[in-house]
Amino acid sequence: RDCGQWVTFGFHVRNSSDYAYLPNVPEHVRSEKEYRHTPLPVRTDIVKELRNVLQVNHQLSLADAIEELPRPIDVTHVWPVSNETGTGTGVNHIYGFLRNRVSHLVLEYGKEFGWKTSIEVKGEGAVAGRHGVRSEYMEGMVETKIMVVTQRDGWEDHYRLQEALVTGACVFSDFMFGLPEGLEHGKSVVLFKSPEELKSLLLYYLENTQERLAIAKKGREIAMTRHRTWHRMEEIVFGQILSTCPKKPKTDCPYIAHAREAYEEKER
Repeated sequence: RDCGQWVTFGFHVRNSSDYAYLPNVPEHVRSEKEYRHTPLPVRTDIVKELRNVLQVNHQLSLADAIEELPRPIDVTHVWPVSNETGTGTGVNHIYGFLRNRVSHLVLEYGKEFGWKTSIEVKGEGAVAGRHGVRSEYMEGMVETKIMVVTQRDGWEDHYRLQEALVTGACVFSDFMFGLPEGLEHGKSVVLFKSPEELKSLLLYYLENTQERLAIAKKGREIAMTRHRTWHRMEEIVFGQILSTCPKKPKTDCPYIAHAREAYEEKER
C-alpha cells in the first residue's frame, strides 16, 4: 500500500499522466521521467510443492507439459463468498470488493453455460495460507483449465498471479498497469476490465483449447525463467537477470536454472 514494490527496475512507465492509476506513488518517484516496477516473484516453496504434487499424483515432473494435463474444472477463482452477504470464510475480505464480485460472476457464468467452477479455498486461507503451501492448493490449480486471479482493491500485483502461472493453467487477471516483464495479454496471460469482457474471454478460451494451452505454456515458461526469487535478487544486486534457462535437451527441467531443486532432482 505504500508502493514499496515500486523501485528502480522492472516494468518501465514513461507516461506521467498514467500516474492517475497509481495514487500512492511517492513524490520522489512522480518527479522522475520514468520508473520501473519489480513484480512479486514465484515463491520457491510453491515450486517445491508443485513438483511433489506432480510426482505423487500425476507421475510427472516440472519438465513435462503439465498444461496438457486433463483438467476437470473449467474455471477457478479462489475467493469464497456467500450469495446472501458477499462475504465468506478462510480469506481476509478487506479491500476485497472486486474479488467478491468476480467470484459471484464465475458462479453466475458457470450456471449459465454449464461450466464446472470453483471459488473455494484449497488448503488454508488468509495468513496461514501465506506462511505455507498445502498440496490441496497446488492440486486445485493443476486441475483447472482457467485460473482467474484478481488484485485487492486499490492494490497492484499479487503472489497468486505467479503461483497460478507455474501450474500450467491459463491465467486470467484483472487489468494490471504494470504487467510483470515478459507477460503479454493474449500471449501468456489474459486480462479483463469488465464483467462483459471476462464473460466473453472465458467463453472464447474454453472453446478454443489450443489457444488456451499455448497461453498457459508461455505463461508458465515466463514465470519460471524470469520471475524466480533469485531473479529478483540478481536484479537488485547486479541490475539484471543472470541465471537464464539454457533449455537444452535432456536436462532435468528446462524451466530451472541455477536452482537448488535442480540439484535435488539429480540426487534422487
